[in-house]
This record gives sequence, C-alpha cells and structure tokens, in this order.
Amino acid sequence: MGAPGSGKDTQVLKLQEFLNLILISSGDITRHLTEKNKEAERIMDEGGLLPDKFILEAISEKISEVSEDHGFVLDGFPRTLEQAEELERMLKEAKSNIDHVVFLDVPKEKLVIRLSKRNVCPKCDYTSMTNEEKCPTCGGTLEKREDDKPEIVKKRIEVYMENTLPVVGYYKNKGLLLSVNGDKSVDEVAEEIKQKIS
Repeated sequence: MGAPGSGKDTQVLKLQEFLNLILISSGDITRHLTEKNKEAERIMDEGGLLPDKFILEAISEKISEVSEDHGFVLDGFPRTLEQAEELERMLKEAKSNIDHVVFLDVPKEKLVIRLSKRNVCPKCDYTSMTNEEKCPTCGGTLEKREDDKPEIVKKRIEVYMENTLPVVGYYKNKGLLLSVNGDKSVDEVAEEIKQKIS
C-alpha cells in the first residue's frame, strides 16, 4: 500500500520475485476496465477512485485462480475500508489470509514532485523518472500519464488521504502493517521490505 507515486508498482515486482508470488494488480485491472468502459475511464482521468462494483468482481476472480499452494501479492488493493472488509470475506472463502501489509510511507510534497516527473511506456508499463524518451524494455515511446498532470496529481493524493489512509490504520490495528520509509532509493526500499518480512 501507498499513495500515488510512492513506488508501489516498482516494489511489488521486486517483492513478487523475492517471494515467488503471483501478482494481482488493481492498476492492471483498472487499466483493462477503462479500456472497455467509458464511465470508468472518465472517473480515472479525473483522479477519482473506481466504484467497488468495477473492481471487486475482478479481484475475486483473480484470487480464485491462484492455487492453494501458491501465495500472491495484491498491488493497490484494498483502497477503502469497505474493500478491506470485502477482501477478508473473499480470502476466507478462498481459505487464504493476509500475512503482511507493506505500507510505503512518502511525504506528500515528495509524491507531487515524483508524479510530475514520471513517464510510462503505453506498451509494457515501464516507468521512468528521468528524461529518457524511449523505453529500454520494448522500445516504445514514453509518455506522461493523463492522471499525472499536476492538478490531477493533487486530486489523487487528496482522494488517497480521504479513502485509503484509514485502511492503513485498519491493518495497523490488526497487527499486520509493516511501515517502510519509501523516501529512499529503489534498492534501499526493497531491502527494508525484505528485512521486515523476513
């Protein structure tokens, strides 16, 4: 978990590899939904959160596809208390549970700076914080995401503070939260996550 720009997408791939987990990404699900649904696309372009009806069914389906002897990591979900409660129900049904909730803690002002610099590859989702124009992974042209414009970034962070920050407290009260300083280099953050999980 973490605010937009906290490094979730980068760190979840490192964690997935480290623990050999299946990745269930709400970002990937959301992008897929916005390609098919104009209402979902409009909500995301304005910096809002998709209503639960759009996301819960897709998450539940992904969880049910994971075999019992294999773990998985959720990226960017749950984002509201209602989703956290629904996730518990889904996991109970799937005879699974949450081991850890990793929270990437980054100061608000740093988030705005990070997101205003970010460019992504529309082909493979490679993310860059530098001025490079070509994707080193697939050769695609890097672009600024529609929801990374400064006015949208501020709205996204406000939405996060209002809706998702209470979920961090929810998991902290359950003793599941591992708070990590996300305001360090990618490798330093990854190492702290590994140490706290181990």
